[in-house]
Amino acid sequence: MSFQDVCADPSVPIDANILAAVSSFIALHPSSLDEIEPHVWQEYVDIRQAIGEDCPEIEREDIWRNVHLSGVGVDVRPDDGLTYINIECNCEWEPEHGLQLVLQNGVRWVRVSDYSGHLTDGDAYACPELDVWMKDLDAKLPVRSRDELSATVGKFKRGKR
Repeated sequence: MSFQDVCADPSVPIDANILAAVSSFIALHPSSLDEIEPHVWQEYVDIRQAIGEDCPEIEREDIWRNVHLSGVGVDVRPDDGLTYINIECNCEWEPEHGLQLVLQNGVRWVRVSDYSGHLTDGDAYACPELDVWMKDLDAKLPVRSRDELSATVGKFKRGKR
């Protein structure tokens, strides 16, 4: 029985939204990674700046050759009830924490970071303002350095909303 057959079978005891998200994820074309390449590169740059010479030198055009899939999970986020595909990767520049790629409903990139298990930056930093961009269904994940994320969190934590 194919995955598509499972999705079409009403007797399968898996929520239809989860099945739809997984089906969308499976159908993604490899070119969908092009959208998050700047985010993966920024993650590498941030780690390299933090670690220094102990971090391997990687050319931008080689970034994906240094990322290796290690696991895929499916989560329903309590805050919005949506399904998230949580992709865990190993990467050459961050062997301890790896790389996390998150898709909302299996089609929309919403987080690229070291692996923490958090599904959005707002969840990771306990700062919902980081996720405001997600309310616009046409908006794309903004490329933000760790310094930019920290500055935004600091601004909102100090009450400058």
